[in-house]
Amino acid sequence: MELTSIYKAMSDETRLRLISALSLGSLNVGELHQIIGGAQSNVSHHLKILERAGIIKHKKEGTWNYYHLDNTTSPASLIAKNFIELHNTNGSTLPKILDDDSERARVLLEKRRDEAKEFFDSIASEWENIREDKINTGSYLGKLTDLIPDEATIVELGCGSGIFLKELLPRSGKTIGVDYSGAMLHEAEQKLKEFDVELRLGYLEHLPISDNKIDLALAHMVLHHVTYPPDALADIYRIVKKGGKILVVDLVEHNNQLMSERYADKWLGFNTNDFTRWILEAGFCDVEISHFGPDSKVFMLTATKK
Repeated sequence: MELTSIYKAMSDETRLRLISALSLGSLNVGELHQIIGGAQSNVSHHLKILERAGIIKHKKEGTWNYYHLDNTTSPASLIAKNFIELHNTNGSTLPKILDDDSERARVLLEKRRDEAKEFFDSIASEWENIREDKINTGSYLGKLTDLIPDEATIVELGCGSGIFLKELLPRSGKTIGVDYSGAMLHEAEQKLKEFDVELRLGYLEHLPISDNKIDLALAHMVLHHVTYPPDALADIYRIVKKGGKILVVDLVEHNNQLMSERYADKWLGFNTNDFTRWILEAGFCDVEISHFGPDSKVFMLTATKK
């Protein structure tokens, strides 16, 4: 892509507004229309121009296309990032409308997150049965527990009602569980009361843990519930010690829309190439991936903090 084409794509105020909104997370056309206003067909038109220029990409989730900024080191991506950085450090040089757009985008993203929280609050007491119906852990549970050193300081992200943590306890290392559902944490407290474990209320994008404290961060079947996983991965990187690891177990990309309707899934699994890119962009290295199940529907990823 020639630089002139990239700058031409960014020469329209509506497209700058779209770039600014997408810098906060992945959004669909309907959500972007709520932020930008005007005709929805006009939003779609400008999104196509930005995508042709290599500034944004999209991923289909169910019936919606979710758009996000290209996070590679391509010229288009770097130019867009420079624009966002300029706005964030010297907003007075750009229209105030970008700040208003950003506030509307944050409200939409928080609404998505709160809807998921309300779902898990409502089914906390039934989650153990629902989870077993959704996920067959038999094909990989033993291998997963073998990867968690007994003496390490670990955190399970999105620990829910403590089903998986109970498989690891008792252990000699410090054990922390984080979840954004108070009802889920109450269930975990009851399930794990005989063990030495800390349970903390918090979002994965803003973890209630200090920098460089964790030897191993475990995200077991949780990131497909997160509005924009790269935001969570960035905060996970923050809390992991140098030389520490992240261990992710999640679903491979699929087309079962019922998963969204029944279980509040925000992502229909993940393309492992995309997920690897997110992991590397967060700062991790030495990525290893394996697959499990008869149709390799589950992947396990490990990576190390530089």
